[in-house]
Amino acid sequence: MSQSPFLLDLAALVRAGAVDHAWTLFVGAGLAASDDPAVLTLKGRILKARARAAEGEERAELYGQAAAAYLAAAPGGGGAYALINAATLSLLAGDEAAARVHALAVLEANDDDAPYYQAATRAEALLVLRRFDEAWAALDAAVAAAPKAWEDHAVTLRQFRLLLEALGEDDAGLARLAPPRSLHFTGHMAVSSDDAGLAAEVARIVAEERVAFGYGALAAGADIVVAEALADAGVELHVLLPVDTAAFRVLSVTPWGEAWGARFDRLMAQAESVRVVTPGAATIDAPTIDLAAETAMGLAVLKAATVAGEAVQLAVLDGEKGASARAAVRWAGGGRRQRLLTAPRPTARAVSPIDPAARLAAFLGCAVDLPSSVDRDRILQTLALAVQDGPPPITAPSWSGRTLLLVHETPENAALAARAILAALGESVRLSASYGLTTMAPDPFGGGLLATGAEAEAVSRLLVTTPPGAIHLGLACAAALSLAMPPSQPSPVTDLTGDELGPYALRT
Repeated sequence: MSQSPFLLDLAALVRAGAVDHAWTLFVGAGLAASDDPAVLTLKGRILKARARAAEGEERAELYGQAAAAYLAAAPGGGGAYALINAATLSLLAGDEAAARVHALAVLEANDDDAPYYQAATRAEALLVLRRFDEAWAALDAAVAAAPKAWEDHAVTLRQFRLLLEALGEDDAGLARLAPPRSLHFTGHMAVSSDDAGLAAEVARIVAEERVAFGYGALAAGADIVVAEALADAGVELHVLLPVDTAAFRVLSVTPWGEAWGARFDRLMAQAESVRVVTPGAATIDAPTIDLAAETAMGLAVLKAATVAGEAVQLAVLDGEKGASARAAVRWAGGGRRQRLLTAPRPTARAVSPIDPAARLAAFLGCAVDLPSSVDRDRILQTLALAVQDGPPPITAPSWSGRTLLLVHETPENAALAARAILAALGESVRLSASYGLTTMAPDPFGGGLLATGAEAEAVSRLLVTTPPGAIHLGLACAAALSLAMPPSQPSPVTDLTGDELGPYALRT
């Protein structure tokens, strides 16, 4: 089933958590009575999301409406996918008799999906039918067909938990879908190049924690020791560097010996991804190091959420208050689990240069899209009041044409401000936020301070593709917001592309 750009935009809003807004646009476009299979499938998806946010009788009613939409989509090409959604949603609506009818239809339907989802769909239908032994056997076949499709496993895991709860059954059988963990790693640079004891300890922890994804830098010392253990264990290695690769190698690797340089090169070639958080920077200082670490930590948290797993930190420390110690404190402050190792420092700690004017800040852009018939003065006054009632920016707000730029202390403050503006103006605004290095300078135009740097341009680029009524985020901003959220709560951001590059959307 092909989908129009409008339907794709609505689906993106649902992924971003703007479910009510998506439903309003869906109904407003006259789609509620459509019999097009693609429209019906999206209708079911929106109603299912609305049901999850509702309670009691309203939830059951919405689940029933979602089931009906999927069922209507089945004859026109929805097939097994539409039927299994109709079955599961009927059960969640409290209509087990209808659920069983639809589940039996699933077992008879042609399914041209990928092998994993063919087996998982069959397992789900068998669960609805309370044929549990057959369901677990089908689920085993699904996992065998795609043993490392962690994101797909997570979708199944969430769905089956809902089903088993509705059936009043134990979920012990879902242990076969137990997700691996993601790891943020950090450590000081002054580690002996032949420290076999540290390498063995790291390898033991990686195995114990069932790590599948690792995020961190590759400085000489502990970073490289941990990364080598990850690579040896077949873990996906994701490298986050504060500056460009060549500069990082010169500044943070080879000063401790050329042997570290060769190990760095091997790991860079093995890495699943390499990202630079401040491209073009010539030096490494505390803010750039902290930004890279914060981004790596947040990406580890985001990956864990994607696979319905847990993010853990491994920190190699020596008792001094360096960058690794700051990262360990930040991680522990969020209530997440960490494994700490101690390695002596045989050489004196190098002190990163500090630019007193350099700091990290979150830039928030707000584009106001209004037809000429609207009272612009009233809208702008409403915008000004929303800004005034939110967290105070660290520089004076800047207005240019139809875009307001705010600079905030933290991504959390930028998110609060964005949500306040969206609540006040709705789909009249598009919002985007970026987080990174900035330099504060005296404002020669109006007094106070100016925040200079590349983040304002990053916000402008994000705004171009942000739909009305949505809040899009750059990579570092999304990572920082995910890190700030307690692990017991769902992630506040959604990856709109699935490739970790973003853009991301802030849930509203």
